[in-house]
This record gives sequence, structure tokens and C-alpha cells, in this order.
Amino acid sequence: MPISAAQRLLEADLARPEFLAGVARGDWWLVRPVSELEWPRVYTWVRAAPRPKSPDAYMTRWDLDGYNAQSPTGAFWEPSANSFLPTDRWPKGTPGSVVAVVFKVSGWLHPGRGFYHPYDRLARDRHNEWPSQDPQHVWTNQNTLTDFLSLVHRWLNCESYLGC
Repeated sequence: MPISAAQRLLEADLARPEFLAGVARGDWWLVRPVSELEWPRVYTWVRAAPRPKSPDAYMTRWDLDGYNAQSPTGAFWEPSANSFLPTDRWPKGTPGSVVAVVFKVSGWLHPGRGFYHPYDRLARDRHNEWPSQDPQHVWTNQNTLTDFLSLVHRWLNCESYLGC
């Protein structure tokens, strides 16, 4: 099957210094090499700060359909079950923190299927007010998966992250 323009764009983005620097630091990495991507799904690991009884990294599944004209949607993934990570095992954050909001698993249409953030296609589709409320996080064709990965890494490594 021929490679789509969206997949070629992602492959170019994954070769950029910003993505490779995160890999070199151990912040994130691909589960499979670029040559083995299951387009439009891409799986990554994202390193998390040490917390009791919590993993060192979380696997994320990204749906990059329409990349990057359309924003991705991502969620934590359970590789052994080949399904979304059960919501009771999602990362938690201190009450009222951005971590608690972004990783919330109740009170919205797609709990455990996306990140509650303006970059996430599933969450954004129900929040027309977000672009005016949070303009720095409006997805444009200048954004890359690395931008979203950087945020997930930041949330999993800040003081507000409590573990799972």
C-alpha cells in the first residue's frame, strides 16, 4: 500500500531534532520503528516520574488520521490486553491541577479514550470555546506529534502527578 502524505509528514517529523532529543533524553520513544508503523495508529512510551506503585513509563496510542491538518487524539494503552488502559489505572493529579484535568476519566464524553486538552481531537470537538480560552494550545498545521508528546511528558513529570 502506498504511503500517504500524512504518514510521510509524520515520518519527517519523527526525524526532526526535537523528537530525537526527547528520545535521547529517554523522555519518550516509539514502540516500533517507523518502518513498522500501523498507520494511522502510532504507539509511544512516555517516561513518568517515579511514584509508588506506578509505572516508569506509560504507553500511549495515537490516532493520527489526517495528520497534521487534523489534530491527533491519544490515550494511554495497555499493551498486554491490546486495549485502552483501564481508567482506574490512569495517572492521577492533585485536585484542581492540570494533570487532574487532562487525565480525567469521568465527566466527559470519551473517558479513557483521549486526553482532555485542546490538542486532543476527541476533547476539542465538544469545546468550541477552547480556541479563544486557550489560544496557545490551538492545533495548527505547524504543530507536530512532538508538541503533544512534550506536554504528556511534562504532565507525567511535574509535582502534581501523583501516580496511578
